[in-house]
Amino acid sequence: MELNRFSCGTATGSLSGEIAVGTTPGGSLGGTWASPTIDDLFVKNDASDAMTGTLTCQGVLPDGDNTRDLGSAAASFNDVFADGTVSGVIVDTKYIEYSSGGAVTVRDSLTSAGAITANNIAGNKTIHFTVDTPASLSATDLLPIWSNETGKTLSITSLKGWSNAPYDVVLKSMDNDGQNVATLANFAIATPGTSIYYGSNSVASGVIVANKVIYFDASAQANNQVKVTISGTLN
Repeated sequence: MELNRFSCGTATGSLSGEIAVGTTPGGSLGGTWASPTIDDLFVKNDASDAMTGTLTCQGVLPDGDNTRDLGSAAASFNDVFADGTVSGVIVDTKYIEYSSGGAVTVRDSLTSAGAITANNIAGNKTIHFTVDTPASLSATDLLPIWSNETGKTLSITSLKGWSNAPYDVVLKSMDNDGQNVATLANFAIATPGTSIYYGSNSVASGVIVANKVIYFDASAQANNQVKVTISGTLN
């Protein structure tokens, strides 16, 4: 027995054995039966094709190592979320600024290879320290405050201090081994406030290169406590 089946746009009573497929392609097809197309929701096999909708898959791999881009200068991704490790070299036109609260904000230029930590990211840097009873230190004592292990240069922009009595703050720098001692900056805590004295100084030329240490140079002045804030930028 021979079966004759054929497709047609719509079923009609004058025919038998036809399969009604509609006047135009449906489902994931578009266009006409003479020239069908694939809906834009799907990835097509052509470099100029574009798709709409959300692509959900188990992984995305390029067809060669270091040969394909994800996005472009004219069409970049907005937010990128990752729970695992991002490997390789990060090169961007902006840098990442870290705040102590845990937030990461993009600010300016960044070229970074390897791990990014709060300690070595370029941007603003603030160092706080407090010295209790500085008069208990001898005049030759140098108290280490901060060691520059970031691989960058700290350019100091301002100094601020507070104390229970007037105090002349002197900061020095030296190598990690104690060599090449030099005066970094000094300022007076001399302005009386309410139960406290305060002072500040703008330092345009104070720099601490990598592997240098900032020291507090003690004096014989009688103070119970001296607090100092050093502000600057890492570049």
